Amino acid sequence: MLSLVLTILMNAVFAQTLQPAHTPTGQPGKTPLPNPTPHLLKPADLQITSFSFVSAEFMTNAKSEYVKLNVTVQNTGQTKAPATRIVAFFQNGDGTGGWKQFDNILDTPAINAGQSFTSVYTFKVLGSTIGTLKKLNVYAEADASRVVNEVSETNNTSPHILIAL
Repeated sequence: MLSLVLTILMNAVFAQTLQPAHTPTGQPGKTPLPNPTPHLLKPADLQITSFSFVSAEFMTNAKSEYVKLNVTVQNTGQTKAPATRIVAFFQNGDGTGGWKQFDNILDTPAINAGQSFTSVYTFKVLGSTIGTLKKLNVYAEADASRVVNEVSETNNTSPHILIAL
C-alpha cells in the first residue's frame, strides 16, 4: 500500500513539472508596451483670422487704384496645408452693386498645422470702377479655388470691412 501511495505522489509531482511555464510577451525584463490605438489626423483648415485695411492709392497716370490689406491666414487643422491663393472681393460702400473680385490673386505659402502666415497684400481695383468709389466693402477668401483638402470649406472667408478711399 505504501508503494501505491508513493506511486500516486510521484505521478502528481511529475505531472506538475511537465506543465508548460508561462512565457511573457515582449523582451525579458521589460514591461510590454500597450497596443496603441490609431489616431487619424484631421486635414488642414485655413481661416482668415485677421483682416484689416492698410492704405489706398490712386495712380492718375496709370489710371489704377490699389488697396493694401493686412491678411493673416491660420491653419487650424492637424496637417500641413499646401500653398494656395487669397482672393479679395469688393462692392460699393453703400452695398449697391454686386461683389467684384479685385484684379489680382495672391499666393500664400504652405502653412504647417497650428501656424499662421501674415502679409500685406496690394489688390488692384478693376478699371471700370477707378475713381468712382468713395467707400468699399471688402472681404478676402483663403483657398477660394478649393485646392486644399480641409476640415471645413465654409470658414475660409474674412469678415467684411468698410474702407474709405
